[in-house]
Amino acid sequence: MNFYGILASQHWETYRPRELAEIEDPEAHFTDLGMEISAEIDRRTNAEQQRSGLGTSADFLANLQARTATRQRIVEEVLREMVFEIEETPAS
Repeated sequence: MNFYGILASQHWETYRPRELAEIEDPEAHFTDLGMEISAEIDRRTNAEQQRSGLGTSADFLANLQARTATRQRIVEEVLREMVFEIEETPAS
């Protein structure tokens, strides 16, 4: 299970315990979800970099900063969409 799968699993333990209890194989579910999240982040990052021409500057640090900022924004978007939808109240 990758970082994103672990993050999703921890989130579900806290905010979606009833749904988590209904998952037949949580390890496989969150392994697959983590891979889907990672793939979506990569897909969106690559598309944004191609669309905006990121990395075309001769300035290495400017390129690195622009790519890092873009990826971080996309990570936040994807996590918000695929993980942090709170449908239940925290377990007490």
